[in-house]
Amino acid sequence: MTRAAQAALAAWLFMALPAQPQIADPEKAEIATDRESASGTTVPKGSLQLENGIGWEKQYRNWTMDGFQSSARFGVGDRTEVQVGVPDYSIGLGAHQPASGFGDVTLGVKQQLFPTDATFQMGINPTITFPSGSAARSDHSYTPGLVVPLSIEPDDVWSFALVLAGSAPKEYGRRTFLGGAEAYAGRRFGTRFDPYVAYAGEYPRAGAAAHSVNFGAAYLITKRQQIDLYVGRGLSHAAPGVSAGVGYSIRLDGLFAR
Repeated sequence: MTRAAQAALAAWLFMALPAQPQIADPEKAEIATDRESASGTTVPKGSLQLENGIGWEKQYRNWTMDGFQSSARFGVGDRTEVQVGVPDYSIGLGAHQPASGFGDVTLGVKQQLFPTDATFQMGINPTITFPSGSAARSDHSYTPGLVVPLSIEPDDVWSFALVLAGSAPKEYGRRTFLGGAEAYAGRRFGTRFDPYVAYAGEYPRAGAAAHSVNFGAAYLITKRQQIDLYVGRGLSHAAPGVSAGVGYSIRLDGLFAR
């Protein structure tokens, strides 16, 4: 084994060590959603987490409302979950109405790599989108994707995340590549209120990249219920000029046999 390979292996083993021991009962942990920024954690085994929202965006004088942005996450293992993305419905608003219609169904599996209490978290989240949507919203193909969320919470106040994503949709009958990235920074005030700022980018293989910045906040109603909202501003011509959204998420523990 070369020195470079030995160093890479040592670095990987070091990162794999948990920063803290895993909590005795993961169900006591707060809800962690994928709405503000995809998290590296999964829902506890035997739990069902429902995440819902409505979004609005304006691009070139065209307003679009997108709802409901709903997904169900099932905890099937200690660090494994199955995801189902319910088709949302996009409605064109205003004089210059974009095409309206249903989106596609998405299935995914997320694997959390480190114990729940680790300071550093990383997830591996492959997905596949099924061609179930309307002609206006679907490319009528099975689209594979991969999301890799990384996060660090150095204390009970600050949180940071980097999310890398890629998918291979079809355009004009040919498979292409669409990359994405998001950088997130949040600061907790008290025990319930979490404002944040996030940069999001989409990088198509051909065409202009879309850059935007979002400002938002999440509020814990209880440890298992959360509401969130955000407003966004496009930083490039390819991104929506203005966007906004609001959501509600709930986690139901102990629903399935362990």
